[in-house]
Amino acid sequence: NNIVTLAGNTTGTGFSYTDSNAFDVGTVSTSTGLTTTGDTTLRAVTGLLNVTSPLSVSGGNATLQASGAGGNLTIGALVSAVDRNINLITSGNLAVNNGVNAAQGVAALTANTIAIGASVTGNGGINLIPAAGTAVGIGSAPTSTFGLSTTEMNFLVSTGTVTFGSSGTRVGAIGLAEGGSISLATNSYNLAFYGSGDVTFGGTLTMGNNRGLTLDVGTGRIISAASGVDLAIGGNGTLGITSSGAVGQTANGPLSTQIANLAGATVSGAFSMDNNNVNLLVNGAVNAAGNNITLTTGTGNLSNTSAINSTGTVTLTTDSQDIQATIGGTGATIVLAQQTTGRAIQLGTDGPLYSLTSAELGFLRGTTVRIGATTSSGITITAPILMPNVTNLNLTSSGISDSGGVSGISVSGLALTSNGSISLTGSGNSFSTVAALLSGSSVSGASITINDAVSMAIGTVDGLVGLNNSAAGNGTISLTSGGSITQTAAMTTGTGAITVAATTAGSDILLSSQANNLSSSLFTLGGTQANVRNFGLRNTSASALAPVLTGATALNDVTLTYNAAPLAVPGMDITGNLSVTSGGAMTQSGNILVDGSTTLTAGANHDFFKGCEWLPDGKHNCHW
Repeated sequence: NNIVTLAGNTTGTGFSYTDSNAFDVGTVSTSTGLTTTGDTTLRAVTGLLNVTSPLSVSGGNATLQASGAGGNLTIGALVSAVDRNINLITSGNLAVNNGVNAAQGVAALTANTIAIGASVTGNGGINLIPAAGTAVGIGSAPTSTFGLSTTEMNFLVSTGTVTFGSSGTRVGAIGLAEGGSISLATNSYNLAFYGSGDVTFGGTLTMGNNRGLTLDVGTGRIISAASGVDLAIGGNGTLGITSSGAVGQTANGPLSTQIANLAGATVSGAFSMDNNNVNLLVNGAVNAAGNNITLTTGTGNLSNTSAINSTGTVTLTTDSQDIQATIGGTGATIVLAQQTTGRAIQLGTDGPLYSLTSAELGFLRGTTVRIGATTSSGITITAPILMPNVTNLNLTSSGISDSGGVSGISVSGLALTSNGSISLTGSGNSFSTVAALLSGSSVSGASITINDAVSMAIGTVDGLVGLNNSAAGNGTISLTSGGSITQTAAMTTGTGAITVAATTAGSDILLSSQANNLSSSLFTLGGTQANVRNFGLRNTSASALAPVLTGATALNDVTLTYNAAPLAVPGMDITGNLSVTSGGAMTQSGNILVDGSTTLTAGANHDFFKGCEWLPDGKHNCHW
């Protein structure tokens, strides 16, 4: 076939025409345009296909295709296929100068380049498909090969989704708000991009209320603009990242959004997003494998009904949080931080400000969970907290306390950093290792009181080493354990009294393996002192005072190591061995009865030993 102009009116089940050259849909004699029934296909094998008079298709789909050399497609008059699909296909340029109306159907536009100067309607969706790998962009002044300006984007009419590329024909790099911000606020469509390159924001992309943006770009990065908000969607707006590389990880900072929903993100790099003080619901899984996830809502609420999965570091910064699904993963570090300084934190039950219930904390998975900052006004534990899938809990605040009773924390390792007193007395406290630090401008005179229902070790937890209240001056320390108290890291204290107790008979207090600096603190056994079996204490301070062991009537082995100070050894009656080391003179303040061996080491040039006498019951009564 080789004609110049096609026009007419057909009936039947469809119409198909292919011309070996260019042709128009126009006027022939008394016939203007083309009206058909059923599926209609018009094709120019080589050259321009130009619609200069209306094309109306009823009861079928309309396909217009121009290919070969000069194979451009120009829509100069209305093309309609109401409630069916319209396919416009060209290997060259597609110019839409008059309306394209698929009504409730799909409008698919395939071209290397495109210019839209009239409405394109497809409430079933509008598909824009350039050649694979073509750079696409939308914005006030797009520079990409396949670029649509704000005006062109506003010619698109759909209550469905406007899609660039497809899963089978992916575009290349994607520019959003290319050349400057773009507002689509009056439009009712969603946006979706299928690409294989980076997505770069050049300004703010504003979409209509309750609309959504989907980005599926393989390993391409998502790069935020140099300043301002990248994506703003009013109402119940949604962002979904089906696949991408790193998100918000360039020098421009996190992806900056104002949306209501994050409908999931699967990324092969780190993920960083700031929702600019707007409430955010994570209602689709966020998966980052071993990469870090950073989500910030500022003064807005952050809630998740789907998992936030990473074995790296997950940092969530918000003034209000609602956890309803898993956060973290094996080996993860989870950081729950506040945006606003001076806010109280409540753990265990709901509270008026930043609060996490026991059930919410149970959703956390990882090696370490960090909650709070020294700028918060205090952390209060109001109910039993069980964290079976977390190894260490690190709490930081201007004060840390529980409400007593059955409240408490059950976790393997507990790190506590406070700019005020620490008081954990609830019967629900159960941790193997504890580290604590009083630090800040308000710690003078602050105390540390820790009760543990099981054996307690002073050690290193999440990088916090030992127990240190040296900045508190005369602030006191009280440690009570349901079993033995041992150490793998040192204690460093001020001058306040230290009281250590065990609530179970036959428990050991062994604090002699580390270089403790207890200053001139008075160290006393508290509670039922007869519960203590083996006792050891090391104090490297030159002003160290002897421990008070009065009432410890069931002692077995005793080790006292005072490296830099003289020592007046307290009176005792023990069934095991005695080892005493002093950095100066060694004296005694009471009778010392020992069943086993006695080893005494005093500082240089200090004579101390006067002798031991055997008593009828086999004990040594030693004097020095």
